[in-house]
Amino acid sequence: MRNWFIVELFRRVVLAAGLMLAGYGMLEDWPLPNTGLIVAIAFASYIFMPREQRTPDAETMAFIPAVYGLDLAGLLLSLPLMVVTMAAEFDPGMPDGWMVAIFVLPVIIAGWVLFWMAARNASLWVASQDDHLRIATAEKFYCIQLGDIEAIEPHSFSMPKWSWMLLALFGGPRGAGMALLHGGRKASYLKFRLRDGRRFTLPADEFPSLRTLAQQWQRDCARE
Repeated sequence: MRNWFIVELFRRVVLAAGLMLAGYGMLEDWPLPNTGLIVAIAFASYIFMPREQRTPDAETMAFIPAVYGLDLAGLLLSLPLMVVTMAAEFDPGMPDGWMVAIFVLPVIIAGWVLFWMAARNASLWVASQDDHLRIATAEKFYCIQLGDIEAIEPHSFSMPKWSWMLLALFGGPRGAGMALLHGGRKASYLKFRLRDGRRFTLPADEFPSLRTLAQQWQRDCARE
């Protein structure tokens, strides 16, 4: 994994941990200034933690839906349930934390999957030059000569139906709404295969330069 992906993931860990602690403090009647300070620190860490400095010609994913939207959805799904689980673990008047976790863990995991996706999208960028591509993914940084590309293949992906069913069943109104809104939606990707055997997949809808490259590649292949 690239260091900047780890930074993006840590940004979300700090935010979620801070808000979970503040939520627990509100349930336990902590002084309002204390919980307010925790919330402020959590959001300040999310906003001001260093971000990767990209080149001016770099294309990124649309941050509002692909990053901030996923972060918000992850918080709405997982945060209330994490607070309840934490309260159950430390409050003698509630059931044991592990008993609560049995029922809410699938939704908490779903929320953290969204955090992971947001961190991956935030660390992804593409810069296209005349004869090469510079691509940063969550895993690696690539500098690729166009002549090193062996094939570009279109690919579509949609989450399996059972995952949306689980989200609707265990996610309450929020999970049911997300399943209804996004269930069955397909995303378009491009699979790159290089002559040295390396392979990677990138979202096609977010990067105009990659769509143009793929179209040019298909036209060149059609002529041969």
